[in-house]
Amino acid sequence: GIPGAAATVHINGSVDTGGSRTANKVIVEANAVLTVSSATTSTALTWVKSGGSLILNAAFTNNGIFEIENNGSLLINYSASGTSPIWNGTEKFSAGSTVTIQNWNYSAGSGANRLIQNPSQISPNADGFLFGNLITSGALTGGFYLIQGNQEVNFCKNNYTMKNTANKVIFTDGAATIHIGGNMTVDGTQLSLSATAGGVVNVAGNLSVLSGSLN
Repeated sequence: GIPGAAATVHINGSVDTGGSRTANKVIVEANAVLTVSSATTSTALTWVKSGGSLILNAAFTNNGIFEIENNGSLLINYSASGTSPIWNGTEKFSAGSTVTIQNWNYSAGSGANRLIQNPSQISPNADGFLFGNLITSGALTGGFYLIQGNQEVNFCKNNYTMKNTANKVIFTDGAATIHIGGNMTVDGTQLSLSATAGGVVNVAGNLSVLSGSLN
């Protein structure tokens, strides 16, 4: 049967929620895939193990620990925002994990359309960075601002890749200082460092523009 709200759910193989669900703990085992197709809540723990994948095609609320191990992945493919309940808990996105944002609420009001709020709703990992690897992709309905305001952000421990089409991605709407520990790749329409003068992006690795532009 369907697990109850107090259950610890282990995902093996490929599983679709098939409806709105609530569980105390959701654990995506190695090489397993969980696809969330209706509104789902994880109360105490969301844990994606190495090789596992969590695909969010519908709203996801995480109220506890949200851990993605090295080689684990998270795909956000619904109209989430920087203040959505997906960020209610404490994130632990390991250095070798990958978060992909395929869809987003680009027009959310009051700055909620920024990925990183000021202060951030996303917790840093053990290395002090918000993400291990981050990919933003998809067809934007408006410009996608990544970071709000004038703050210093350890953004990606490893790599950031921009694959967006139809509109541009802007790192910051203010004078933020942003650190990327690995490579930055532009493979989309346009990536702008800042909407105003003063934004700084420090890339420790290689900078590649495969298509589109960087300004």
